[in-house]
Amino acid sequence: MPTSPVDQDDPGRGSDPVHDLLGMHSRGARTVAYGFFAAGCLLTFGSLKSGVGVAAAVVPLALLAVGGAVLLRTHGDPLPRRATVVVAIVPIVQAIAMLPALPVPINQPLQAAVAFGGGTVLCAFLCVRGRVAASWTSQAIVFAVAAAWALRTGGGLDQAVGQLLSSTGLMVSATLFAWLVRPAAATIYRLRAAQTRQLAERAAADAVRTERATQKARLDELARPLLVTIAEDGGLTGGDVEHARLLEARLRDGIRARALDVRQVTRSTWAARARGVDVRLLDDSRSGPTDADEATMAGLHAEIVTHLDRAVDGQITIRLQPPGRTSLATITTITADGVSIHEIAAAGAAEATAGAENGI
Repeated sequence: MPTSPVDQDDPGRGSDPVHDLLGMHSRGARTVAYGFFAAGCLLTFGSLKSGVGVAAAVVPLALLAVGGAVLLRTHGDPLPRRATVVVAIVPIVQAIAMLPALPVPINQPLQAAVAFGGGTVLCAFLCVRGRVAASWTSQAIVFAVAAAWALRTGGGLDQAVGQLLSSTGLMVSATLFAWLVRPAAATIYRLRAAQTRQLAERAAADAVRTERATQKARLDELARPLLVTIAEDGGLTGGDVEHARLLEARLRDGIRARALDVRQVTRSTWAARARGVDVRLLDDSRSGPTDADEATMAGLHAEIVTHLDRAVDGQITIRLQPPGRTSLATITTITADGVSIHEIAAAGAAEATAGAENGI
């Protein structure tokens, strides 16, 4: 039985690439299915009017609904084996349930339309879902059941042969569709997936180049003057050493706390460190609090700057919170007077949430 090449190429088998391209889960497919079932209801009503028993008329209709629901709601390409078995059995059970209730010979062909016609449509859609062998096997068994019934009741094989011929055209069309259109759909998907991968790789490469250029410009601006001084003078004065210490911390902040790499925060951080304050900037928000609006971020930066400008000694740790927390950031200050922890909420207001005894 032919299978889709996507089965090997697509690791996310649940994405159903082929029949998504064919529209098997679309609103149009559901609309066609509902219309087909409504026609089956009308034929069932006609069968009841012609004298067919309620059970023999309703059971094929119910089975038709079950088979159609399995085809439309089951994901996977080709159709998973369990779902395939269920759909393939439906036409056989329909024939077994309907045939004993039909007159011999059949004087109204529409009496068996739900069982035979509906079962053929289900098998045709099995072909579309990539299960050609299962659909033809189901139809062969239905023909065998119809032939056995015709021989047993003396109705002759002509009706069974007529039923087979009436369903062959649809089955052949569905089979050709499975052999020709499905591989083309799989090829379209592979090309689309390859294009998506290429675009992603190109975007990643562009991002790397942009980041490299940004970091190079940053190093040129911050570190090159000091490196030129070292190269030209052959040494560092006491002021140069202190400047190098502050510069090393500034560069580290650009790696550990990218979301705080803004002018007002970096200026206050530099000044606080120059006063002897141990400042630690940490960004645990992954990509920064990007869901915060500009006003909130402005309030966050202003609050951080306020704490940094007030610090004269000790240690201050500013940490952007991970996603999902109620606060954007926490500011922990450790001095000789104790410990204070402030949380900066989404509105930008800071609140003292904890304290410690003196001497820490």
